[in-house]
Amino acid sequence: MIKNSQIKIYKSKIGGINIRVKFNRETVWMTQTQIAELFGTKRPAITKHINNIFESKELIEKSNVLKRNIANSDKPINRLKLKPGEFSKKVIELALKIPEGRITTYGILAQVAGGHPMMVQMITHILGKSPDVDKIPFHRIVYSNGKVWLEPRYEKERLKLYKKEGIKLDENNKLIDFDKKVFTF
Repeated sequence: MIKNSQIKIYKSKIGGINIRVKFNRETVWMTQTQIAELFGTKRPAITKHINNIFESKELIEKSNVLKRNIANSDKPINRLKLKPGEFSKKVIELALKIPEGRITTYGILAQVAGGHPMMVQMITHILGKSPDVDKIPFHRIVYSNGKVWLEPRYEKERLKLYKKEGIKLDENNKLIDFDKKVFTF
């Protein structure tokens, strides 16, 4: 990590990613494009994930999004704040404890792991990069409104797991009996 006043440049151990972030009052601000680059995905995937988080009321958009404008453009840039933390090990440890047939939310996982609520955005990335990735029950982590994120490449596999564990979804991919299935550690 190279420090330069208010800008920090992070470089991965394999040398692939350089991301410039702005610190403001102990908060890291990143654009959706920067988050996508950090997580090795495309911006639309980040946008969809963030919109689901706001829709589920896991976070309040007004207090977690900073809008800036591009010169000579009427389109604003949304910057999201991510507070850095050392809670990755705790997230992995907790995810592995979610019992079969039960679910938890990204928000519960972030809070119990000791992170800021905005850290929900990092959970999927943390778990996906875990050395225990094959053991992690991703399907047991859902949005706080009970909605399940069924990414097309994993949809069939997850639906089979839900069926096997007795977890039922409605036609909108929301958990049936959500309140009875929530595991809070």
